[in-house]
Amino acid sequence: MIFEVITEILLLYNTPELYLEMNKINICDEKSVMKFIKNYGIPFNLSIQENDEHFNSNLSFINDVETVSVEMNALLFFQELVKFQQILRMWNDIVEENAEIMTKIKHEFENQATFNQRHQALFREALSSEEYANYIFNDSKLFLRGGELKKVYEAFKGNPDKLLELNKVGDELNNTWERVKDETDIKTIAFTYLNLKLKDLEAGETATRVIDGNIVPAMKFNNLTEVASFQLKQAIFKDLKLEECINCGALFEPIHGSQKFCSPLPGRKRSTCENTFNQRKKRERKNMKESRKK
Repeated sequence: MIFEVITEILLLYNTPELYLEMNKINICDEKSVMKFIKNYGIPFNLSIQENDEHFNSNLSFINDVETVSVEMNALLFFQELVKFQQILRMWNDIVEENAEIMTKIKHEFENQATFNQRHQALFREALSSEEYANYIFNDSKLFLRGGELKKVYEAFKGNPDKLLELNKVGDELNNTWERVKDETDIKTIAFTYLNLKLKDLEAGETATRVIDGNIVPAMKFNNLTEVASFQLKQAIFKDLKLEECINCGALFEPIHGSQKFCSPLPGRKRSTCENTFNQRKKRERKNMKESRKK
């Protein structure tokens, strides 16, 4: 809908830390999801095709007037959210120069490349796409092929184009690993792997609009996860350094050097975390005074 697209474009400019608010969502806590929805709207409202076997999930929250029912494809959203949060944490760990994490990233990069090299050799040797699909699933230790996994297996087994697509992705990963594997700077290797992972994030697409009789550049987003991914990529391009809120521990983008809390939510002047922190400290001081009197 046009309204939804306009809303997401406004959020892009009016809430520059949307990507960090999305990073706070805990998929195991429905209240966390609903808190985000209340402040920003439905994060993932992908249209459902007639034969699509993914399901929608209804979530509800109560405002001052009524109970609001929200419908979105929860399964796909959580899949995209986990991927987004993993990439954001990876970027922050690299910027923080966390040697232990960067070493793990290097090993993951190498293991992925080795895994793909093995599959490419099997693809060349396989007599059929079904045989190759068997190689992939056996090598991945995916022996139980029930439920959703069975559908994935059948889709790959009967569709050589999907298998060829996997090999193209493997080619890029393998070639990139061969280019950097002897690099002495582990941070360079980690950033190279991060760059490959960023390609998995849908971050909108360039578009055009007509304003005052002129064609001007624009961005088109299908949902808020794409807006958040676009913002994350922009933050990486700008080489931003995130800080950790002293109240909730979440990452935030500092507006000034002395900022210690998450930024205010849309429509608010003060940070919720700052207010919560100050109220807690106030109660602690009051309790200390009362205990001294006793």
